[in-house]
Amino acid sequence: MEQKVRIPCLEIGGANHIELDVHYQKGEPWMNLYKERGYYLSIRPITITPMHCTDGDFDMISFGGADRGSKTYFLEGTERKSAKRLNEFAEKVRAHAQEIADAFVRQDFNAVWSYV
Repeated sequence: MEQKVRIPCLEIGGANHIELDVHYQKGEPWMNLYKERGYYLSIRPITITPMHCTDGDFDMISFGGADRGSKTYFLEGTERKSAKRLNEFAEKVRAHAQEIADAFVRQDFNAVWSYV
């Protein structure tokens, strides 16, 4: 099951979509910080640009990064990865994707917790 959801939005700093990504993190050192082992929700603005060429049409995706307001939420700690639990979180995010994206655009980061 796909753990990423892309929601169209009004332009924010050049981005025209919000990407919601539910994933598992092993708990390895990352940029001199220790991330806890468990499930995370990453929210980031992205730009999807339709491209046309002789081989066919495709979408080019540009990622914003921290300078454009990416945010990561720790959802739950765990000893081992469970595909079933990961899919449960993905279903919750998918069910409330538009509300989560709207809260992100409003920069109401606490409101995101009410949906997952």
